[in-house]
Amino acid sequence: MNIPEQQWLERQWRYLLQCSDACYPPEIVAQKIMYVIHQQSPHLSLRDACNQFKMDYQELLQQIRGTHTRKRSVHISTLLHFLSQTTTNISSFLSSELPLQWSTYIDSKDVFAMDQGAACIAPWCTFDPCKDQLSDTGTSYKKMKNNRVRRKYSFCSQCGCTYYFDEQGQQKEKDGFIEAFNACQEEWGQLTPEHWRGSLKHIAFFRTRIILSDDSFVDQTLLDRFQQAVLEHMTLNHIKSWSCWKSESHYLMYRYHITILRLKHNLKKSLGPRLNFALKRKELMDAVEQIKMRNEGITLQNIASRIHISVATLRTWKEGYDLYLEAKRQQVSEVHQVRTSERYNQIKKFLSDHRHKTLRIKEVYAHLNVRQSYLLKISPDVTFFISEAVRVHNNQSYHCRNEK
Repeated sequence: MNIPEQQWLERQWRYLLQCSDACYPPEIVAQKIMYVIHQQSPHLSLRDACNQFKMDYQELLQQIRGTHTRKRSVHISTLLHFLSQTTTNISSFLSSELPLQWSTYIDSKDVFAMDQGAACIAPWCTFDPCKDQLSDTGTSYKKMKNNRVRRKYSFCSQCGCTYYFDEQGQQKEKDGFIEAFNACQEEWGQLTPEHWRGSLKHIAFFRTRIILSDDSFVDQTLLDRFQQAVLEHMTLNHIKSWSCWKSESHYLMYRYHITILRLKHNLKKSLGPRLNFALKRKELMDAVEQIKMRNEGITLQNIASRIHISVATLRTWKEGYDLYLEAKRQQVSEVHQVRTSERYNQIKKFLSDHRHKTLRIKEVYAHLNVRQSYLLKISPDVTFFISEAVRVHNNQSYHCRNEK
C-alpha cells in the first residue's frame, strides 16, 4: 500500500471512529454498494459490474432482500476495499440518498434478466427458438465444491437437457450430453448400442434419442411403473434397487428417458407424508422376528426392504438403527453359541471314534475345518478344550495299549 492509499484509509477510519448515533442497516449498505457499482459501470450488467469490482453479486442481493438464514452484513474491510477502488469517501457513501426507482428495481425480479436469450443448443433437439422456450428448474444460484458459481438453471422439454449460466454469463449444458454427442456421434449413428463408447449415463441418454425406433428398447409397462414410482415420490435409489433391471445401463436408459425427465421437472417439489416412526418401530420388531424364524441374516437392507424405507433413512433414524444394532448383536451371539455347541459335539464324537488312536491337535482342527488361529480369536475356550481333550484322550489311549 502506497502513501496516498494509507492517507485515504486513515481519513476513513478517523470518520468512522467519531461518536455518532447513525445506524445503517445491512440491506441499505448493500443497496448503496450496488448503486455505486452501477454508476461506475452503467454499460455493464450488474452481475458483470460486480465481478469487475470483485464483489459477490449473489451475496449482495441476498443481503438486500434479507434471504439469508442468519442476518449478516458487509464486512467493514470489504466495504473500505471497495470504496478505495471507486475513490469514494465513506462519509459521502453513507450520507448519499438512494433514488426510489433504484430501490424498487433492485428488489424486483427484473434484475435477473441476464438470460433472456437462453435456448437449447443440442444438435439433435427439435427446439425452435421462435416457438419454444426453456423453463426454469427453480435453481437460480448454486455454489460448487470448487467455489465456481452456476446460475439460472433451465430445462428443455424437447430433449431433456439442463442448462445454466457460468460466472462469465456463458450458457453451459449441465450433464455433458452435447460434448459426448459431438465426440461420438459418428459411431453412435452407425454402430449398435452394444459397441458404443462413452459413459453409461451418456449412452443410456442417447439410446432413446438417436435410434429410429424407441420401442425396440423401451418396455412401456416398465416405463409406466417408473413414472408411477416418481409420482409417488419414490427415490431414484429405491427404483434402482428393483430386481427387474438387467444391468445399470438398463436402469439408466429409463432414468434418462425423456418422459421421466419431463415428469421429474414438472412434478412440484413437495414432501411426502412424514413417517410414523412409532408404527415403523413395531414393523421393525416384527421384521426382526420374521428374519429370525427364517434363519436369515439381520442386515440393514433386509430390514429396510421389509418395512419399506431406505437404508439411508434407517441409518439416520436413531431409535430404529439402535434396535437394528441390538438385534444384530443378539443374533451374532446366538449363532456363536449354537456354533460353539456344535463344535464341542464334533470334538467329542471325533475323539470317541478314535479312542484307541493317538491323535495330534492339528487333526482335530482339520476335522473341524477351521484354523487354530481363527478359532483362538473367536472361541478361545474351545481351543483350550481341544488341547485338554486331546491330552486326556492320548493318555487314555496309551494306558489302554499298555494294558493289552
